[in-house]
Amino acid sequence: DIDMDNADVVPLFDESQYGPLEDGTTVTVSGWGAVCSGCSGSDQLLAVDVAVDDGCGSYPAPGGLSVVDDLMFCAGGNNQDSCQGDSGGPAVVEVNGVRHRAGVVSWGEG
Repeated sequence: DIDMDNADVVPLFDESQYGPLEDGTTVTVSGWGAVCSGCSGSDQLLAVDVAVDDGCGSYPAPGGLSVVDDLMFCAGGNNQDSCQGDSGGPAVVEVNGVRHRAGVVSWGEG
């Protein structure tokens, strides 16, 4: 059961108020995804800090289409990333001491 009396509300990141996420901004992603290729999902909720990377995901997909559009951001690095099974989980950024939901884990490479 989820204890809604003790749940935190995480406001959405408002780009019009704070500006776009800048290259290098720390984003925390979390989920119950697998921690290795072919493994089952985790029994524990896991989280990892990744950095927004303006350069990742910018290569063209088959047919020359960009894989990251203006409504998306790409984050990763330091051999850390979200895992298969984390899709749909939160991508959270801290602004002025307050956590904001900046996005949703969607897909990755590798």
